[in-house]
Amino acid sequence: MTNTEAPSSHLAPDPADLHRLLSGTHHDPHAVLGAHEYSDHTVIRAFRPNARTVTALVGDARYPMQHIDSGVFAVAVPFVDLIDYRLEIGYPTPDGGTFGPTVADAYRFLPTLGELD
Repeated sequence: MTNTEAPSSHLAPDPADLHRLLSGTHHDPHAVLGAHEYSDHTVIRAFRPNARTVTALVGDARYPMQHIDSGVFAVAVPFVDLIDYRLEIGYPTPDGGTFGPTVADAYRFLPTLGELD
Protein backbone atom coordinates (compact mmCIF):
# COMPACT_ATOMS: atom_id res chain seq x y z
CA MET A 1 0.00 0.00 0.00
CA THR A 2 1.29 3.47 -0.81
CA ASN A 3 0.01 6.75 0.62
CA THR A 4 1.30 10.32 0.89
CA GLU A 5 -0.35 11.36 4.17
CA ALA A 6 1.74 12.61 7.09
CA PRO A 7 2.87 9.78 9.40
CA SER A 8 0.95 11.02 12.45
CA SER A 9 -2.33 11.15 10.54
CA HIS A 10 -2.58 7.37 10.25
CA LEU A 11 -0.84 5.88 13.28
CA ALA A 12 -4.20 4.88 14.72
CA PRO A 13 -6.23 2.45 12.64
CA ASP A 14 -9.74 3.25 11.50
CA PRO A 15 -12.03 3.25 14.58
CA ALA A 16 -14.25 0.51 13.13
CA ASP A 17 -11.19 -1.66 12.39
CA LEU A 18 -9.87 -1.02 15.90
CA HIS A 19 -13.21 -2.04 17.46
CA ARG A 20 -13.35 -5.27 15.42
CA LEU A 21 -9.71 -6.04 16.22
CA LEU A 22 -10.18 -5.54 19.97
CA SER A 23 -13.40 -7.56 20.01
CA GLY A 24 -11.75 -10.44 18.12
CA THR A 25 -14.10 -10.17 15.15
CA HIS A 26 -11.84 -8.57 12.52
CA HIS A 27 -11.79 -10.73 9.38
CA ASP A 28 -8.31 -9.50 8.32
CA PRO A 29 -6.06 -8.42 11.23
CA HIS A 30 -3.10 -8.22 8.81
CA ALA A 31 -4.83 -5.18 7.28
CA VAL A 32 -4.45 -3.39 10.64
CA LEU A 33 -1.39 -4.89 12.33
CA GLY A 34 2.18 -5.25 11.11
CA ALA A 35 4.05 -2.95 8.72
CA HIS A 36 2.14 -0.72 6.29
CA GLU A 37 4.17 1.12 3.67
CA TYR A 38 3.50 4.72 2.66
CA SER A 39 5.39 6.95 0.19
CA ASP A 40 8.30 7.90 2.48
CA HIS A 41 7.79 5.89 5.67
CA THR A 42 6.28 2.75 7.12
CA VAL A 43 3.78 2.53 9.97
CA ILE A 44 4.20 -0.46 12.27
CA ARG A 45 1.27 -1.46 14.48
CA ALA A 46 1.30 -4.17 17.13
CA PHE A 47 -1.27 -5.62 19.51
CA ARG A 48 0.33 -6.37 22.87
CA PRO A 49 -2.29 -6.42 25.63
CA ASN A 50 -0.95 -5.67 29.11
CA ALA A 51 2.33 -4.25 27.77
CA ARG A 52 3.56 -1.00 29.26
CA THR A 53 5.94 -0.28 26.37
CA VAL A 54 6.64 -1.59 22.89
CA THR A 55 9.70 -0.58 20.87
CA ALA A 56 10.24 -1.38 17.19
CA LEU A 57 13.81 -2.49 16.47
CA VAL A 58 14.87 -1.86 12.88
CA GLY A 59 18.52 -2.71 12.29
CA ASP A 60 20.43 -0.87 15.04
CA ALA A 61 17.71 1.77 15.51
CA ARG A 62 15.08 1.78 18.26
CA TYR A 63 11.65 3.39 17.75
CA PRO A 64 9.43 3.64 20.86
CA MET A 65 5.85 2.96 19.85
CA GLN A 66 2.90 5.11 20.90
CA HIS A 67 0.11 3.41 22.84
CA ILE A 68 -3.02 3.94 20.74
CA ASP A 69 -5.72 2.06 22.65
CA SER A 70 -6.22 -1.15 24.65
CA GLY A 71 -2.87 -2.74 23.83
CA VAL A 72 -2.51 -1.42 20.27
CA PHE A 73 0.81 0.37 19.71
CA ALA A 74 2.07 2.20 16.59
CA VAL A 75 5.08 4.08 15.23
CA ALA A 76 6.11 5.60 11.90
CA VAL A 77 9.65 4.70 10.82
CA PRO A 78 11.58 6.43 8.02
CA PHE A 79 11.86 3.41 5.76
CA VAL A 80 9.99 1.91 2.84
CA ASP A 81 10.33 -1.71 1.75
CA LEU A 82 10.75 -2.68 5.40
CA ILE A 83 11.48 -6.39 5.42
CA ASP A 84 12.72 -7.20 8.92
CA TYR A 85 12.02 -5.72 12.32
CA ARG A 86 11.57 -6.96 15.87
CA LEU A 87 9.44 -5.81 18.79
CA GLU A 88 10.82 -5.28 22.28
CA ILE A 89 7.93 -5.73 24.70
CA GLY A 90 7.97 -4.20 28.18
CA TYR A 91 5.51 -5.71 30.65
CA PRO A 92 5.13 -4.11 34.09
CA THR A 93 6.90 -5.71 37.05
CA PRO A 94 5.83 -5.54 40.71
CA ASP A 95 8.65 -3.10 41.50
CA GLY A 96 7.40 -0.60 38.89
CA GLY A 97 9.92 -1.50 36.19
CA THR A 98 9.43 -3.38 32.96
CA PHE A 99 10.57 -6.76 31.73
CA GLY A 100 9.86 -8.65 28.56
CA PRO A 101 11.04 -10.38 25.44
CA THR A 102 12.24 -9.24 22.05
CA VAL A 103 10.18 -11.04 19.43
CA ALA A 104 9.59 -11.22 15.69
CA ASP A 105 6.23 -9.65 14.91
CA ALA A 106 3.97 -12.40 13.56
CA TYR A 107 2.13 -9.80 11.47
CA ARG A 108 5.23 -8.99 9.42
CA PHE A 109 4.71 -12.33 7.66
CA LEU A 110 1.99 -12.86 5.07
CA PRO A 111 -1.14 -14.72 6.18
CA THR A 112 -0.74 -18.44 5.57
CA LEU A 113 -4.30 -19.73 5.90
CA GLY A 114 -5.96 -20.79 2.70
CA GLU A 115 -9.58 -21.23 1.67
CA LEU A 116 -9.73 -24.69 3.23
CA ASP A 117 -8.29 -23.70 6.64
